[in-house]
Amino acid sequence: MIRSGDLDTVVQFQAFTNTVDSTGSPTQTWAALSGAPTRAKRMPLKGTEMVESGKLSDKEMIKLKIRRDSRLVTSVRVVTDGKNYDIASTQDYGRDGDMILWCEYKSIYLGPY
Repeated sequence: MIRSGDLDTVVQFQAFTNTVDSTGSPTQTWAALSGAPTRAKRMPLKGTEMVESGKLSDKEMIKLKIRRDSRLVTSVRVVTDGKNYDIASTQDYGRDGDMILWCEYKSIYLGPY
C-alpha cells in the first residue's frame, strides 16, 4: 500500500464523452471522472526526441503509482502540471491495492529541425 506521504502529485483523470452544446449540436469533449482530484506518486522517466511525420516531437514519459481504480484504461487521460498525458499502459502492483500507470505527453513542434 502506498503511504499517504508518498502521494506527492495531484492528478485528475478525464474520459472522452459525448455531450450537446448550447445550440443543440452533438459534440465530444473531455470530462473529469470524479469531482475531486486524486493524489499519486510520480516517478519521472527519460524523455526522447524523435521525428514523426516530418516534424520533431518531444515525448515525455511519467510513471504514476496510485491506489487501484478499475475505471483507468488507455482511453482515459491524466491531467497534471498543466499537461494532458495519455495512459500508455496500466499494471496492477502487488496485492495491496495499488496500480502503476505509464503515461505519455507528446508535443509537436511545427518549426524546422
